[in-house]
Amino acid sequence: MLQATWETLSIPSSESPSHNSLFKTPAKRIAEALNGLEKGQVSAIFQLRTGHCPLNANLYRFKKSPTKLCRGCGVSETVAHFILYCTKYRFQRRNFRLKVKAEKLRTNLKYVNVLLDDPKVFPYLAQFLLETGRFDNVCSYLPEEEREGK
Repeated sequence: MLQATWETLSIPSSESPSHNSLFKTPAKRIAEALNGLEKGQVSAIFQLRTGHCPLNANLYRFKKSPTKLCRGCGVSETVAHFILYCTKYRFQRRNFRLKVKAEKLRTNLKYVNVLLDDPKVFPYLAQFLLETGRFDNVCSYLPEEEREGK
């Protein structure tokens, strides 16, 4: 089901050159990887990949946030900033990186477009999002007892 939806929604590369230049992994492989994740996790990863997510740089564009700056460190809260640099989430990021390295995944952890294009990283990225508590849509699909701790 998810795979069919993904293939239906995927934009031909001629219509979306900027998206095509960022991501090289075929949509089919991405869909297969997302199939094993919870609904909230899939939603959050889609949001990160498209940039349409609850981070202030995006929310500010639609006047949903008074500022595009990060609440943790005062620079523009972009996807790259959130995943790679924000000092507020350094411990969660460290755990994320350690888990990816422990699995011996050959992923360059220094580039956001590489992380968002590697299906093997998605479960660990989803866990990172959950640990930060920054994406409500990930937490909303957790059982009640797990949600209370986040």
